[in-house]
Amino acid sequence: MMGILQHFIPRAAMAAALVGVLSLPVSVGAADRDKMEAALQKAAEAFRQARVEQALEHVREAIVADPAAPRPHFTAGQIYQSMRESAKAIAAYSRVIELEPRAVDAFRNRGIEHFRLGHVKESVEDFNRELKLEPARLAHHWMRGLSFYYAGQFASGKTQFEIHKSVNPHDVENAVWHFLCTAKAENIDKARELYIPIKGDSRIPMMEVHALFGGKGTVEDVMKAVESGEPRQLELNNRYFFAHLYLGLYYDALGDRKKMKEHIDLATGKYAQKHYMGDCARVHKMMIEGRLSHQGKKSAAIRKPAKKEDGEENAK
Repeated sequence: MMGILQHFIPRAAMAAALVGVLSLPVSVGAADRDKMEAALQKAAEAFRQARVEQALEHVREAIVADPAAPRPHFTAGQIYQSMRESAKAIAAYSRVIELEPRAVDAFRNRGIEHFRLGHVKESVEDFNRELKLEPARLAHHWMRGLSFYYAGQFASGKTQFEIHKSVNPHDVENAVWHFLCTAKAENIDKARELYIPIKGDSRIPMMEVHALFGGKGTVEDVMKAVESGEPRQLELNNRYFFAHLYLGLYYDALGDRKKMKEHIDLATGKYAQKHYMGDCARVHKMMIEGRLSHQGKKSAAIRKPAKKEDGEENAK
């Protein structure tokens, strides 16, 4: 999605964030607090130099210096997130929350990691608790909308994407997810009626994706746009990823599970990405395979328009 700082940030920037990012309390005297701070500084420096295990060892030193301080556990969570070790990150953030129940960023980051693992209801719960602590984040919280969708809370997802439009009005992805939530909460006709118009999303092939969902474009237009110009290989792969993700979602909306799976397999296989929408594609694959934490049966299908009675005008 556009308009939000990417979850994955450069190593140097993250190293700086590993210390002092939160005003979390400490619980010991000055000497032990100094030991904790020194250990966290060493952890940040080791992480900056890609010495991850050494960074974690320094974090453990910080925990020994002040076992009741939440900051070292938060730092551990950040490091585990960078390593894509979601279960360990969740455990670290859970410890932060035990020690400081108002640690808003711990709820956010734990919600992200729950989503990655397909724990979509837990993700919604954490994002809700984050927003209870800091309501001003609501309009920017498109990640919560994705979690609502996969948790089957489609009306809530629809509302979240409507709110996100207020701060990100030119994002095709926001319009498409609003469409998908509306289609499942109501039906495709309603989704088309409420489809958010977009101008100026410069990312290729987003405008072609928007036209496709709006009934004004084709799958061929999307793929032709992907291959336009002379993009470098990394950019080309990213274009292919987004094309296949949204073509998979498009065929899901049409009820064509075979084509949906073909495109989602490409988005999670040959063109897999490590950013948050790459995680979303993997969660969609979990949904297809019935592996989301809440799934006891197949996820709700897109609702087809209700049949009109004789004499009624057909849906446009």
